[in-house]
Amino acid sequence: MTLSAPLAPGGVLFWDDQGIRTTKLKVDLPTNTFVNIRLFTVPVEAGDTLLITGEVNLTTAVGRDATGKIVGKEYAVGVATSVWIYNASGPPELRPATYQRLGTNGENVTPQGHHIQQGLTRPYVVPATWDPTHQIAVLLRVDVHSTGWDDNSPAGSDYVIVEQHGTLQCQRWRQPEPPVDDPRWVDLEARLVALEQPTEPEVPTCP
Repeated sequence: MTLSAPLAPGGVLFWDDQGIRTTKLKVDLPTNTFVNIRLFTVPVEAGDTLLITGEVNLTTAVGRDATGKIVGKEYAVGVATSVWIYNASGPPELRPATYQRLGTNGENVTPQGHHIQQGLTRPYVVPATWDPTHQIAVLLRVDVHSTGWDDNSPAGSDYVIVEQHGTLQCQRWRQPEPPVDDPRWVDLEARLVALEQPTEPEVPTCP
């Protein structure tokens, strides 16, 4: 469920209470096998400005068993954390075409470091063509990769653990409604315009 709270002046903060979508990420060779970590939807309109912040905390389990004991080769793993958006209200078969990556942070988690935290914040302006009946999905996604992905098993058996703490938030700032003219001001402006119009000087008449 998406939760929200007002921001001053005029903004709204959205987040979700569902937690992480997966607890571990399998290490592979490609650098584009992103997995959804957090996800929720936000009601938006054309012209809205979004400020999306995502943070993930990871622990490498490469070469270790479920208890954390080293049972194989340890190696560094590349981690790419990114924030994405897509149209959540369109037909499911058309949604992949609306995916858009807003930004990515990359870093290695090493055997010596063992833990890593990554986060980023990116803005997005909803385009003028946006359907006002549609909602936008906000995602935090992570890819883990290494050239040593098959060092401990030909099919690859190593994982990076996704910790429960972390966040995905979206601030939405809406364009203000155009001001409604006060009839009193309209009347005053009309009278001012009339006063500014040039007039013919009066010609005195002879008695």
